[in-house]
Order: sequence, then C-alpha cells, then structure tokens
Amino acid sequence: VTEEGGVSILQNGWMASEYNARLEEQLHRLSGMAGFCQRYLEEGMRAEYEGAVHEICDFLENASPASSYESAALYMMVAAPLICLLRRTLPDGTENAGRLTQLCESNLQMDWGKKAKLLRTMAQEAFDDSERQRLNGLQGLILQVEHYVQSHLDEDLSLGKISQVFSYSPAHMARLFKQYTAVSLRDYVQDQRIRLALELLRSTSLKIYEITRRCGYENTAYFIRVFKGVTGVTPQEWRNGENRRF
Repeated sequence: VTEEGGVSILQNGWMASEYNARLEEQLHRLSGMAGFCQRYLEEGMRAEYEGAVHEICDFLENASPASSYESAALYMMVAAPLICLLRRTLPDGTENAGRLTQLCESNLQMDWGKKAKLLRTMAQEAFDDSERQRLNGLQGLILQVEHYVQSHLDEDLSLGKISQVFSYSPAHMARLFKQYTAVSLRDYVQDQRIRLALELLRSTSLKIYEITRRCGYENTAYFIRVFKGVTGVTPQEWRNGENRRF
C-alpha cells in the first residue's frame, strides 16, 4: 500500500503480509458493492448509488498495479460486478458495447485511472437512464394509486391497506408516492376525503354523521376536527356559508 493510499503489487505478485488482511477485507467489500448499487439503481437512491460508485472508482484511480497477471485479476475482482450491472442496465448499441469491451480488457499495461474514469461516466449514464425508465413506470403506479384512493374513499385507506393492494411494503410505497408527488400518501388521502366532504355538503342534504361515513371516517367528532383543521370551520358552518376558505 503506497503512502498515497494506492495499492502496489510487489515482487513475484505477493503483497506485503502486514497489509494483506486489510486489503483482502477492502476487496471483499468493494466487490460486493455492486449488489448495493443494483438496489440503489432500482429504487432511485442517487446519493447512495453515487457514493458506492465513487468508492469503487476511487480505489481503482488510486491503485498502482505492476505489469502482472495479479494486477489484472485485482482490477477485475473490483470492477467486474459493476461492469456486469452496467451491461444489464445500459441500452444496447455499438457505442456502449465498445466502451464495455474497453472496461473488460484486462491487458497487463492497463491504465487503471482511464478505466476508472470511463467506469464512473458509464455508471452515471446507467443511473440516469434507469431513473427515466423508473419514473415512467412510477407515473403509472401513482395514477393507479390515486384512482384507487378516489374510488374507495369510504373504505380503509391506511398505508398498510394501499400497500397491500399494490404489493409494496408500506415504507416503499410511502417513499415512492412522496418522491413523485411531493405529498405524503396520508395527506393525499385526507385531501381527497375533505374534497368529497365539501362536495357532499354543497350538493346534498346529508347529515354530518352520514357524510362522515361516506368520507371514510368512523368517528364524527374526529371528522369535524380534521375538517376544521383544513377549512377553518366546522362542516355545518361551512354548509351555512360561514368564513369559507374553499
């Protein structure tokens, strides 16, 4: 290990024994980062993805391999998992195929810094392309969720229930909805229920307790409290035209 933090392959391909365990641990961690990168890529976690890619590429850029088969093996041990992820993610095409071929070349005189720079660039492109595809798919999901909420306002619309309907974990569903709409799913449900309440107050003569049920609330006092928190007045006051905000 050099003073600058790089890695040197010593004579006869053997690494200094005092650094062997530390380097082995680092290599194991770096080679396993592609699994994390795939998760970050799929879930749109840009900061985490870029952090992992940076750590892999930083290692490669600071490495100082000798002209040996061991150096080539070291490069592939660290870079190959990420290269495989890029191969699965990036669109097919002559340009990408050529660049991936460059990354996979393990010649003995390889320029690690140049390869690391190319790897970093392609990793960024892969995330951007995946993010576009993910958001296109996410738009469809959000529209389905919004339609489901609007069609079931008198039913259980808890995060757990909605997540179950669309086969997502509650945490993942909450994150996706907030990421795309900038509004929490809970707030969206409440907004739609209050909108329905306003319409029923405006266009029907239903009793407040009946509107409570139609809007998915079990407790009238709680419904009135929520309604007033949003509109500034009680449902009856709103119906009477008193100090309306909406």
